[in-house]
Amino acid sequence: MYKSTILIPTYNRSNILRKNLEFLVSTFDLKKVEIIILDGSDNTKEKENNERISLELNFKYSFYANLNLWERIACGIELATTNIISLLDDEDILDYDGYLKCVDFLKGKKDYACVHGGYKNFIVSKGILKYEKTYPNTNIESNNFYIRIKEFMCPYNTPLFYAIFQKNVLVKVFNYLVKYNVPHKDYITTELLFGIITLLNGKSKGIRDFYIGRNRSNESFAPRFEYKKYILDYYEGVSYKKTVEIIKRIVTEECKVLNINFDEDILESLFARWLISAIDFYHSEKSLNQKLEEYSK
Repeated sequence: MYKSTILIPTYNRSNILRKNLEFLVSTFDLKKVEIIILDGSDNTKEKENNERISLELNFKYSFYANLNLWERIACGIELATTNIISLLDDEDILDYDGYLKCVDFLKGKKDYACVHGGYKNFIVSKGILKYEKTYPNTNIESNNFYIRIKEFMCPYNTPLFYAIFQKNVLVKVFNYLVKYNVPHKDYITTELLFGIITLLNGKSKGIRDFYIGRNRSNESFAPRFEYKKYILDYYEGVSYKKTVEIIKRIVTEECKVLNINFDEDILESLFARWLISAIDFYHSEKSLNQKLEEYSK
């Protein structure tokens, strides 16, 4: 019987998908872990290759011709037969021991919405492996949802997109992404939405063990975010206001479902503090004024 589910979205990258699936076959106990391939390829040959690879290696395979990424993942969540689910990009490296510790922790802990291990971002360029600065591995475990969200946003904290989730929480997150038509390349809105909705519904645990290697070489469905552009857009009132308004609407809706009150003024204050914290995380050696002066050139 499966204990957990991994969803792997893919798109026109059968050669990369094969390598990842072969790695999972060689390292994972596939009697305990359900793996579902969610294919959105618009190339017939790639689609046929993905289906053949999946069936050849005995993975579940679903093809969605006219659905966007969030819709595909939402369908994949419904296909999952377990209550513990995670997402894996088709080129990322998942460590079985770290993954198993996360799954074992989450089982039976209804007050925890998600758990994650240590992250390591890397790039392969011209045959050379380079590591990038990685988010801190933190626990967000207060019984007070205000404090949980504050700890997620201030200081800038670990994104929860690649955590392992309780199924009911992940269903909510993707229902909102689809309902409010959040573009999958709007990484910041997605990242914040994941964190806030998840932490409204429960705690987050950070396991010290290495869990996932994020391959940033091809920037598939979590693209590198251009903070320079976002900061300038913020001061022009474009991206920042749009992100805040979307998340305020979603938080209001989710709070009604959970029957809790959330002060919008507090949320706006947290957003302002989050932005400065995010800038400092990526450019801690310079003051905010220096950065803005540099970005305005």
